[in-house]
Amino acid sequence: MCPVDWIETLSAMGRANPFFERAGFTRVGVVRKNGCAKAGSYGSLYGSRRAWISADTVTKSRFSAPVYYVFDNRSRY
Repeated sequence: MCPVDWIETLSAMGRANPFFERAGFTRVGVVRKNGCAKAGSYGSLYGSRRAWISADTVTKSRFSAPVYYVFDNRSRY
């Protein structure tokens, strides 16, 4: 019932739980970091805008690889 052509989502548990695939989404890929994340900034992740994060956040997310899903909603017409 969503009035947009494409619906996108990221799932941290995408590899363990096929929730979005069962809902009709197509798995596009896995978001991987380039390995240069440091405590203090994720500048390369967010483009030119500086986003400050803590060392604890970097440590907790170092193994994170969210799964990217897309749903083609054009058939709703």
